[in-house]
Amino acid sequence: MVMHTFGSKLNFNCHLHILYTLGGYSAKSGRWKQCDFVSAESLKKRFKTILLAELRSAFKHGRMAVPEEVKKIWQKEFGTAVFFNVQNELWKKEWYLWVGEKLDNINTTVGYIGRYAKRPAIAETRILYYSKLEHIVRFEYKDKITDTYQTMDVTPLEFIGLLVRHIPEKHFHMIRYAGAYANARKNKIFSLVCKQITAWFGFAKLLFELVPTKIKTWRQRRTELTGVDPLKCQRCQLTMTLVQIGYRTRDGTFKIVDIF
Repeated sequence: MVMHTFGSKLNFNCHLHILYTLGGYSAKSGRWKQCDFVSAESLKKRFKTILLAELRSAFKHGRMAVPEEVKKIWQKEFGTAVFFNVQNELWKKEWYLWVGEKLDNINTTVGYIGRYAKRPAIAETRILYYSKLEHIVRFEYKDKITDTYQTMDVTPLEFIGLLVRHIPEKHFHMIRYAGAYANARKNKIFSLVCKQITAWFGFAKLLFELVPTKIKTWRQRRTELTGVDPLKCQRCQLTMTLVQIGYRTRDGTFKIVDIF
């Protein structure tokens, strides 16, 4: 699943690109259950219902903080900054879903993923004209309503502003994996899938080696990343005891957790 925040006009248009299998492997029956049709209308309604329910639960139980900047956008867009009122307005809106074609060829699939996984907000070829003297940047975009290509002229600072707002926050994951690709179950499920593929075609070629997954501690991860043991004093080389962890939350506040 790849999340993009931009539209063709560099406007804020948050959407997901999702690659999924037409079917699944049942560990209970030991067989692959094929699915040749997915109802777009049912998938759209179910996605909206589950997402809004998860957001409501997260907000209700204090797992989600709404920044003041977002509340200002809500007030401008919906006339209210109250989360539950905004949720009702989102429920009334039409949510769009487009189901793409079935990808049978592995090269086509890899090409599709490659185009969207690290796609920039705008390609250089769409920037048609720039003049320092005229103080103008002209770029091309596709109007989804008329299905025609149009141009837009903005100042260089406006153009930079359109771009930088699509830079995600530090450590924010734009790409996530689920199902057979989830790290928690990937090795186990892929082993079962390989057996099924081998039964069909006589062999299964993997692009990576299946190894037992072992969860590393924070100390091990930091040591591998920086090459320095975070709990070893650089002066006396004695091992220190971790007593507190400090981190900055998404709403900008700094929290400290005591380790006992």
